[in-house]
Amino acid sequence: MSAEVSPLVVAPAVERGLRGDVLLMLGAKLCVLLLGAATTVIVARSLGPAGRGSLASTYALMTLLAQLGTFGIASANPYFAARESHKRASIASNSLWFSWIAGPAMAAVGIAIKLFAPVALASVSWPELLVGMSAVPIMLSSLFLQSILLGEGRTVLYNGVEVATGLLTVLLLLTVLPLAGGGVVLALALMIVPQIAALAVFTSAMRHHGGVLRRLDRVLARRMLAYGARAYVVTLLAYMLVRIDLLLVSGIQGARAAGQYSIATALADALSLLPITVSVNLFARLARGSADRQLTLGVFHLVTIGYLFLCISAAALASPTIALLFGPAYHPAVSLFLWLLPGVYCLGVLEVIAYHFAAKGMPRELVFVWLPGLVVNLTIDVTLLPHHGTFVASIASTVAYAIVFILHMRMFARDVGGWAALRPTLTGTISLLRMALWRT
Repeated sequence: MSAEVSPLVVAPAVERGLRGDVLLMLGAKLCVLLLGAATTVIVARSLGPAGRGSLASTYALMTLLAQLGTFGIASANPYFAARESHKRASIASNSLWFSWIAGPAMAAVGIAIKLFAPVALASVSWPELLVGMSAVPIMLSSLFLQSILLGEGRTVLYNGVEVATGLLTVLLLLTVLPLAGGGVVLALALMIVPQIAALAVFTSAMRHHGGVLRRLDRVLARRMLAYGARAYVVTLLAYMLVRIDLLLVSGIQGARAAGQYSIATALADALSLLPITVSVNLFARLARGSADRQLTLGVFHLVTIGYLFLCISAAALASPTIALLFGPAYHPAVSLFLWLLPGVYCLGVLEVIAYHFAAKGMPRELVFVWLPGLVVNLTIDVTLLPHHGTFVASIASTVAYAIVFILHMRMFARDVGGWAALRPTLTGTISLLRMALWRT
């Protein structure tokens, strides 16, 4: 694959600092979370429990099918856009071709589920399903074009459209939904409109590269799919490793235990937002060639130390936070979160390593390091969860994450010149903290 990739594009003379991009993306993600919470409240109050359930089921199916339909292209796009700026128009055009093929195919899968396994979508009517499935190609097109912006370093537009989409969704649901009489189909349509607007903005943003409506570049498409296939498998394995516990707890321990465990995993997801944001922005710089191994090591050291303090703080605040937000019924979630926390730390730090290798072409070994963790996780859960408490799921996750972390560390040490390079020093840590807090 490396023989087909042209030399790295020279980075622009002026580029916003890593800290600035991290803060920008982190702020955008927090805004999106708040707007998503507002959307949930508006829908719940407007449609009632039954309507909320139908909309949630339809939207969950839409997002799941869109995620399955990416086939790794959303990961391949920023990599190729960063390394081959002269091919960005072809990358955008190929992305639209992929979405026009995969989107209808995924929508057909959703319709087939309704036809042949109606019990699985019993709460979703045909009109609701058809409206939802019509959005899958739009969601894929928007996701693919947005990912190109990350490779280009256009982070203001990348994050701004995300926030604007969430804000427009809230405004439409607040104004149009009650005036037009409500209903699940209308709510779904109103949630799709901002996706269409986002796609229009992303398409317009690609025009300065040249026309995006062009013939499929078959050679580039094969390379994008080859990279994307590895990224797709890694993402799928990681998703299964992180999410499989909740499904097993629900099936084995019951709905109450799953509800308590879901609070622990939700806190873990919130905590992981910081290292993921740092890693995504580091990946874009590495792929563009505007960062080197020393920056990766510096970020790794900073995340290793800074994220440790963040996790320690989370451990101290877990009990009062859960009691305040969720009430005494969810008190068992505190211990579940504490058992899970060491694994969360491992998972957060390995994000830096994973994105470092993603910027180097996604080596095949990166695919296989997730398998032992998944096997260990499933073995512990299936063996011990039926006869012991829900805490087994937290321990299984922590052990699995630690295994995957060690395997990532082994790869990283080999790539940067040995284990000694991974050990942070006091002087280096102070210097990195100064850079993170004060320098741009």
